Amino acid sequence: MGCAMLVLAVMVKLATHSSGIVAAVMIFLFEAFFTWGWQGNVWCYAAEIVPLECRTKAMGLATGVQWTMNFLMIYVTPIGLANIGWKMYIIFACFNLAFFPVVYLLFPETGGLSLELLDVVFMDDTISPVKRAAELQHKIKRGETVQFQNELEMCNAEIKATTESVENVEPNHLP
Repeated sequence: MGCAMLVLAVMVKLATHSSGIVAAVMIFLFEAFFTWGWQGNVWCYAAEIVPLECRTKAMGLATGVQWTMNFLMIYVTPIGLANIGWKMYIIFACFNLAFFPVVYLLFPETGGLSLELLDVVFMDDTISPVKRAAELQHKIKRGETVQFQNELEMCNAEIKATTESVENVEPNHLP
């Protein structure tokens, strides 16, 4: 999506008939990638990663944020295009490209995991949710049995071991 915005910015800057056609294609390409790759995340991902007891509130928040951002974009874009022209697309490209590492590094992959296992992914404070989700997916790919109860017990054991090791530190060993 970011690349489509960069190409769009260059084409609008060139302002020829051919570049106008390419710019129009880039807008449609951006919309296709946005719809297929990102828009579904608002509805699916938010529902998957939140515990059942607060899922409705989280979905309400996700919906509210989406509509607020839609309003903001619809309000700001014409002003930006009128004032800075094609450079507005550079700003869009920068935001799109900045989200790539954020999503890759901070959003755990949920494919192949049940909602119960996703609860375990976020319960364990001793390891990042991204790493915990990757561990569970590797177990599944190796053919190991991954059940909620077993993973929950292992998670609780890791938390207990971490707590005990912190409690056993003598005061003179603290920095």
